[in-house]
Amino acid sequence: MEQHPANAIEAAYVNLAYALTKLEGHEASLDVLQEGLELLPSSVALKHSLARWHLSQRHAPQADPIYEELSGLPVNDPDLRREIEAYRTVGKKGRRRS
Repeated sequence: MEQHPANAIEAAYVNLAYALTKLEGHEASLDVLQEGLELLPSSVALKHSLARWHLSQRHAPQADPIYEELSGLPVNDPDLRREIEAYRTVGKKGRRRS
């Protein structure tokens, strides 16, 4: 499968954010993800990574609107689509019971 330049940029930002989490901490990785979204505001991969970042920091209320937005976007990856739908149905219900 052919790699498109936008996909390569998305992957680079996601990988850089992950690496910075390990090297410099969570705030540095958040900065990278936000910078990536400024460059590619419609990136599903970057939005998903940002939502996962919020979940890793136990900031589920910040992840909720991102997952809601992702649910309305075309997502070609069936595994990612399942994750988005599972979060919207199971994740939010689980927090309401807490």
